[in-house]
Amino acid sequence: MRTPAAENVYQEFKSCPEGKIINPETGNCINEESLTETTKTCPEGKYLNVLTGRCNNNPTVTTAAACKEGYYRNPLTGRCKKNEEPKEQKTCEEGYELNPETNRCRKIRASNMSDFPVEEIPQETHNDPQIFIAVGALILLGLTAITYVVIQFRKEIWKFITGLFRRNAKL
Repeated sequence: MRTPAAENVYQEFKSCPEGKIINPETGNCINEESLTETTKTCPEGKYLNVLTGRCNNNPTVTTAAACKEGYYRNPLTGRCKKNEEPKEQKTCEEGYELNPETNRCRKIRASNMSDFPVEEIPQETHNDPQIFIAVGALILLGLTAITYVVIQFRKEIWKFITGLFRRNAKL
């Protein structure tokens, strides 16, 4: 317990107001009369809750009934679940194959590369005027951006260049 402007004193429990005392089991303040009462006893099948002072029912452990034949008890849910029997191998019609993931028949797809012929792509020449215009526009745009940067930062660029020459002159 902190004691301002005085030496710190260790106190196991808090202080109680007048007429109350500490319950050593709970650390709470209780009326003095409640301790002088006779210790309460509970009937068979119940226990005394020290925090509330009441008799509560003893917890009971119930055992689950056995599951029917062909079922087992799931340890996570406590419910009966049907035993899974191994599935028999399914057979598919001609032109179909068994999908092992779904255990269903699916149509056999062509896996032979001859089923997908390769097309000849004609050799193109790049004399298309649209390509020329597009490339010219990109070059013009790049030159415009460089010109803008040089004009915008001309003073800083000039200071940088003159600083390089001064450093080289001192060496």
